[in-house]
Amino acid sequence: MTPIIVILLIDFEGHPLLSNDEVLNNLRFSHLKNFIFNPISDNSQRGYRFLFISNHDEHHEKMIELQKMSEAEGYHEWINIKPEQEYTPHYLNEMIGDKGYSIQNIIAGGCNTAGCMLNTKSYSPVRWAKAGYPIQIFLPMCADYQLQGSTTFESQMNGISNLYRGLIEKDAIFDVDVIMNEWQIKGLN
Repeated sequence: MTPIIVILLIDFEGHPLLSNDEVLNNLRFSHLKNFIFNPISDNSQRGYRFLFISNHDEHHEKMIELQKMSEAEGYHEWINIKPEQEYTPHYLNEMIGDKGYSIQNIIAGGCNTAGCMLNTKSYSPVRWAKAGYPIQIFLPMCADYQLQGSTTFESQMNGISNLYRGLIEKDAIFDVDVIMNEWQIKGLN
């Protein structure tokens, strides 16, 4: 099996109608596009291959378009999962294995930082970590639309604070790596 870095996108398109800050949404999609179209280069000409796992559906037009463009490039692969279905990390690992890959690292991003991104979904980062898989939450691809704050900045600070407290509460603070920069991604150095 070929080792691969998985990009786990949880509710990535989020809730744009609830956000009055297009800067945050554009930032998140900019980082996603960087992984898709300008992969961090290693010694090869094309850089790294990623396997994207996303739970977007037909209503998430941006995600559908990005996946189409990515697949047209022919470099990365995608696994689409149903948003309403409960998947376990082990089941998703089997899907990854069926494609001929083994997980080297998982990079997670999406919405909401202190909800689905933390532990609400059956395949959230804490669940992956508890199942023994290496995982990192990449903060530039996260957003929190449900938490209070008079500005997006306050909501994000609240989300990151709740993420930190949640990782401690779930006894996963040493199992889930929270990162801010691409150079911190395990498996790229």
